[in-house]
Amino acid sequence: MAKPNRLFLLISALWFVFAFAQNTSAQNNLARRVSVNVQQQRLADALDELSRQGNFYFSYNSNIIPEDSLVTVVAQNQSIRDVLDEILPGYFEYKEAPRYVILRPAPYQLLLKTDKIQEKKHGYIISGHVVDAQTGAQISGASIYEKRLLLSTLSDADGFFKIKAKTQDHSLALTVTKELYQEITVNILSSVTITPGNNNAFGYDPEESRQVERTGFGRFLISSRQRIQSLNLSGFFANSPFQASLTPGLSSHGMLSSQVVNKFSLNVLGGYTAGVNGVEWAGAFNINKKNAQFMQAAGLFNMVGGNMRGVQFAGLSNTVLHDVNGVQAAGLFNRSKGTHTGVQAAGLINTASKTVNGAQIAGISNYSKSQLQGIQVAGLLNIVNQDIKGWQIAGLGNISRKNLQGTQIGGLANISHGEIHGIQIAGLYNYAKKLRGLQVGIVNKADSSAGISLGILNFIKGGYRKVSLSANELTNTNISLKTGNATLYSIISAGVHVAPATSKRYNLEFGLGHDFLLSKRFALSTELTSVNMYFRNQDKFYDFIRTKAKLQVNCGKKISVFAGPTFSLFTNSNKLTPAEFSQNLPPKNYPTISFSSDVKGWLGWETGISLF
Repeated sequence: MAKPNRLFLLISALWFVFAFAQNTSAQNNLARRVSVNVQQQRLADALDELSRQGNFYFSYNSNIIPEDSLVTVVAQNQSIRDVLDEILPGYFEYKEAPRYVILRPAPYQLLLKTDKIQEKKHGYIISGHVVDAQTGAQISGASIYEKRLLLSTLSDADGFFKIKAKTQDHSLALTVTKELYQEITVNILSSVTITPGNNNAFGYDPEESRQVERTGFGRFLISSRQRIQSLNLSGFFANSPFQASLTPGLSSHGMLSSQVVNKFSLNVLGGYTAGVNGVEWAGAFNINKKNAQFMQAAGLFNMVGGNMRGVQFAGLSNTVLHDVNGVQAAGLFNRSKGTHTGVQAAGLINTASKTVNGAQIAGISNYSKSQLQGIQVAGLLNIVNQDIKGWQIAGLGNISRKNLQGTQIGGLANISHGEIHGIQIAGLYNYAKKLRGLQVGIVNKADSSAGISLGILNFIKGGYRKVSLSANELTNTNISLKTGNATLYSIISAGVHVAPATSKRYNLEFGLGHDFLLSKRFALSTELTSVNMYFRNQDKFYDFIRTKAKLQVNCGKKISVFAGPTFSLFTNSNKLTPAEFSQNLPPKNYPTISFSSDVKGWLGWETGISLF
């Protein structure tokens, strides 16, 4: 009998070592040793120092932890658990999850009383009560669950519970948890070691995991019993290959569905799960407490409380409360409360609360609360609250609240409240706080400019707003408005030749100019204009192009005089007869160049005075 005994002892020792190693690994964060010297510092700062040395994160409710209270602790090579015992009140409980230590107040103790245990052919039916260990008061809304079998229930108003377990094992471990109570585990029949192998691989934060329950859809579609269950089981998550639901709560995982991450999830109307790590389909809606990856599709909407990686399709809307890495496509709305890397495509509106790296395409509007690195295309309006590196294209207008490195194209207007290194093109109006690129529009405005504004009216702070009175060889009374800056300014001019009625003529002139600043007093102006002239004696319009080179002399801060030669080129674009073509232009007694029978040019002059 010695050999079997030695074999038994060897197996028992190996089992003990394995169990101890598993337990040590599970408690790794709290067992890590640290050295700290904290003298009258905020509790929150002391926790930050412990998490930094331990390479993990604390998760707790900031409304319960006294973050601003001052603590003093000196520890040399002590475990994190021991340090926490010194700086926290004695009623706190510490629970571990991958890369997290969860701090939860648990000033009270629970007691589970089993009233009846029925052994069936393929399992057990267990009933009993949950009570307060100190007062004996019955506890309602406590969660009773079996981790390995993914079974759970809630105690009723009298603290009563009943749970059915189908299993071939000869033991069960029922865990009881309730907010503000210390969690307990009761072994039914033979005791077993429960390992934390069901924790969700996506990571853990109990406060974030309940965010979907606080949304409008969550409050409406998730029952109070499910919210209580979620609160009680905030530290437990499991993985499963498949689940099916009719509605939230009516699931193949029962009341535990909100704690299970599935590889395939099928929701006839709608479902509420911890997350999806594969594919999820729903006739109406999908709600995930935590993360989702690969694909979600719903007839109405998808909602993810954590991160989304993959593709979401919805008839109405997609909502992700953290980051998106992939595609959101919806008939009406897409919303990402974190960074969006990929594409948002919606019939109406796309929004992102942080940076967009990719594309937003919407029938009405796109909005990024942070930066845009990519492109926005909207039927009406695009808005970015921070910098843009890319494109904005909208039927109505685009708004950038910070700097732009790229292009804005708006049917009506473009507005940038920062510095532009790029292009603005608008049907009517462009505005830039600092222009270091190009504006093209009917009206352009910039608070400062080292670039080019191309339009009919260009209002540059510190630039040109000149009114000129002038005369030339065709009209002796002209008034012009020049706006822009020395690099490029626009010209609008109207004139009349005051003469006998038979030879009276009128002109409208539009063009661009550039000033070569020779000194503080002298400048050389070069201009190119298009002239439309009406001759009353012939009742006909003539179109021609005119170039000008004028020497400008500043006589004061707001007055200058100018004079110089002009050259005009006249083509028979109006299909005039030879007699009509030569009747009024070129003017008589001016040097003329005939390029062909339909193209003539002449040398002229212009002189005048500029104000403002």
